[in-house]
Amino acid sequence: MRRWLFLLPVVLVGCGIGGGPQFSIKNRSCNEDYLTWTGGLTFDLLQGQGDGTFDFDPTGQMESELSGTYNLQTGDFNWDVSYDPTHWRTDTSVTGYGYAMTNGDLDLKYTTTTVDTLGASYSADVRMQRTGCDVQRRIDYGGGSVAEETGTFQNGEYDYENDSDYNGSPWVVQGALHNDQSYTESLDFSDSQFTYSYTDNGDADGYSKRIFTQTQGGSTFQGYIEDFLDGTSHVHYTVDSDGIWDYQTDYSGNGTGTFTQSGTTCNLTFTNGNCAYDCGNSQTGSC
Repeated sequence: MRRWLFLLPVVLVGCGIGGGPQFSIKNRSCNEDYLTWTGGLTFDLLQGQGDGTFDFDPTGQMESELSGTYNLQTGDFNWDVSYDPTHWRTDTSVTGYGYAMTNGDLDLKYTTTTVDTLGASYSADVRMQRTGCDVQRRIDYGGGSVAEETGTFQNGEYDYENDSDYNGSPWVVQGALHNDQSYTESLDFSDSQFTYSYTDNGDADGYSKRIFTQTQGGSTFQGYIEDFLDGTSHVHYTVDSDGIWDYQTDYSGNGTGTFTQSGTTCNLTFTNGNCAYDCGNSQTGSC
């Protein structure tokens, strides 16, 4: 069982020229220089004037503005993320409470709500603690879907492990976040139904590429998935070194592509995520 520190109701800060509370970092509890490129709420506060308010343009194309406020006396906070106009997300709002200590430590409880370009809304409850260079985060997506992250800032990057569940089996992702907001993640999973392994590489501009291998039902699938800022995905993989799938869909699940096997190429059409094929000579149907 994970142990969490009690959430402090009062934030300890220094005083500004006007006598009001001011946030600044003193006697850092972690020697890594992570607060110059990440650090969650602490990083956000450091982009402001020390009074608990912040409004800035984060690194990369993905996010265009992050603005919010943190009450230096009560620990209540909220912020809002605006995205690039071409991004598949339109807005994320965050509200919660906790403490941001002047040594860089955090202990927070908050809710995030994200709205996408289709008007759908997704919420999650988060409990996050950073003590020294170590991080623990629990994300509850609802419906029994929970992810637990543990990580450490070391050697100029943030190395982490994300644990969740797939049909009762542990789904463990290993990752590393770098100071330019690029990241690498990997997974090696197997159960009685299938095996699945992948390596992800992504950046702060909304692009990622996953190279994967999957075995299921006696077949092997190998290929890659590219995801782009606007929610477009490009999928390319082979089945048993013979059938080749290659298609692209937008965030609404609409797109086109091809399936090639034994010298025959079939056209694929995707409509709201549903796939149909046409191989000519009246050979049509659902994928």
